[in-house]
Amino acid sequence: MIISYKGTEYTYDPESVTVKQAMMLEAYLGVPFEKWGEDISTANLPALQAFGWLMFGGDLNTPIGDTDFVITALSEAVGVAQAAEKAKQDAEAAALPGPTAATSAAPVAGVNGLVAPSLMS
Repeated sequence: MIISYKGTEYTYDPESVTVKQAMMLEAYLGVPFEKWGEDISTANLPALQAFGWLMFGGDLNTPIGDTDFVITALSEAVGVAQAAEKAKQDAEAAALPGPTAATSAAPVAGVNGLVAPSLMS
């Protein structure tokens, strides 16, 4: 997913998270990596901060706790990216022959207006 935040485009790909990044997330949050995906929301700021850290590159030399961003601006940027991703999935599904062409692709998950990325496909 491409997220445009404050004039810069960031790629968030849950399938590209490395084991070291996942281990940093677990150490920072105190929960298993898979649980983190369920916790991303504006109600769980450390989990949200970890998402921002990954989105901004997940640099192993940058502490997750040093990641800062405007919550509302990021939430809006993620919403736009989710809508674009959903439209792309719908267009691909509509192009398929047969009875599945009319069915919509699986929706992109969202929690409290922000992404809850699918960590394990």
